[in-house]
Amino acid sequence: MADPDDDEIDINARPAPLIGARIVILATICRRAFLETVDEPASAPSDDRNGERFDLQTWLITESLDADQSPTEQRLLSAPVGSLTADEITEATWRIEAVQALAWSVGLLPSLPPPWTEANGAALLSSIPAPFDSAGPFTDRLTLRDDESLAGERERAELWLWRSSLAAEFATAAGNQRRTLHSAIAETARAARASGTLAATDRDFLVDDVELQSIPAAVIDRITAVSAERLHALNWVCGFGEHWDSVPLDV
Repeated sequence: MADPDDDEIDINARPAPLIGARIVILATICRRAFLETVDEPASAPSDDRNGERFDLQTWLITESLDADQSPTEQRLLSAPVGSLTADEITEATWRIEAVQALAWSVGLLPSLPPPWTEANGAALLSSIPAPFDSAGPFTDRLTLRDDESLAGERERAELWLWRSSLAAEFATAAGNQRRTLHSAIAETARAARASGTLAATDRDFLVDDVELQSIPAAVIDRITAVSAERLHALNWVCGFGEHWDSVPLDV
């Protein structure tokens, strides 16, 4: 677990236009996933929805953004509507949280909401180019936040992912294992509070003034999912990993 007091992170931030291109690609992946969620049998997708999928795919090629896609992203965009698995749809839909973090990193959003609050996908996507807008004016106008701001938000996402990922283990732990986990959580909470990274008591992180250990499992699962997407996005922005699919998420 990273020390909240340690801000010695080697940041080699990616340029704003490249981040803008990734925003457009991920937003397109989200739009592709949403085509699977309309109220229509997946076994009989309409020609209209497959036409929209084709438009998404060809538009990225027209905008010269196909080379920046990962193999997984290219496959998702090529797959006929109705052919994606439930896991693929869920994973692609959650990319909206990565889009939100990337949008914040280049000043499109003034701040990020707490990780127990999901992104407003419709509002976010409405501000990002779609077929057949020109992506260039969007990517070229973006300005990257300073390294200190990026490092702080990245650290916050890492801390929340670390703590929420421990929830199930902490709930079932006993004896020395529970005491060890409690000590680690309390120590990290105090350090995070002292550094101003996040709100915490002497024992745990706070979720709307309630200690995380007292929060329902469904909310903790949401924090884990949102924080994982944010950490992925912000690690990539900070230059970690050679490409999007190789970004490390160790906490």
